[in-house]
Amino acid sequence: MGDIEHQEFRSIILPGDIGGAKLSEQLRETRTALVKYLDDLALDQMALIVREAAVTELEYTT
Repeated sequence: MGDIEHQEFRSIILPGDIGGAKLSEQLRETRTALVKYLDDLALDQMALIVREAAVTELEYTT
């Protein structure tokens, strides 16, 4: 499963929640999850993955 498929990044926003406190709270929770995810990245390992993609990918699909 790719990281974007984790539940904390896949919230559904119902039409009644577009606006007001509910939307703000959902955005706050998503931001917190994203910051935690970025803080937990192993940057040395990520650098190797990004470099490998940069030298092998022919298109911008990664």
